[in-house]
Amino acid sequence: MDFDQMLATWRTQDAAPLYGVNQAALRQALQTEESSVRRKRRRDMWIICVGLGGTAVIGGFWIAISIANGWPVIYTVAAAVGFATGALYVGAYGISRWREAQHERNFGGTLQEEVKRGLWRVDLELSRFGNWTSASLQIAPILLSAMLISWAMSGSQGHVPWSSYVVGACAMVYLVRYARRYARQKLEPRQRRLRELLDALDARE
Repeated sequence: MDFDQMLATWRTQDAAPLYGVNQAALRQALQTEESSVRRKRRRDMWIICVGLGGTAVIGGFWIAISIANGWPVIYTVAAAVGFATGALYVGAYGISRWREAQHERNFGGTLQEEVKRGLWRVDLELSRFGNWTSASLQIAPILLSAMLISWAMSGSQGHVPWSSYVVGACAMVYLVRYARRYARQKLEPRQRRLRELLDALDARE
């Protein structure tokens, strides 16, 4: 029985909702769902780090090449800004994940504390992707880094990749919309379920 099925069981009971549910099974269902969320977050972390890390490395090489060939300073500066944006984003992302891991240790091992931990994670993700502004701020540095380095590489060779800018703008809109859809379809329902569970657990005490 998964987490959603557990909730459905509570709703069909007439009184004392949680008494008819095996606590060990409930904990296992919650932990299984948390494991799934953690796997997705690790996957996203690797995609971001590898993608931006690769972009930053390319930017670093292009800075050296631009200086060695004596190309216009503007292209060197653009590559440097793109490199710095990518590197800083990866660093900030890693620090934020480390701080989250440290904060999670503040929660205890009871069922209520596990629910609170899961709810805290969901609230945090919603603060990042719950609206257009916050989602844009999360995604914009990634595209900015890639586009600056792309512009520096193409411009120094006498080409202006206008089509890549259009693609970048479209990718920005798509990624923000995807993040918002993920928040509405996955995070917000999960937030409601966890709050319902926490209220039910608190009501027992």
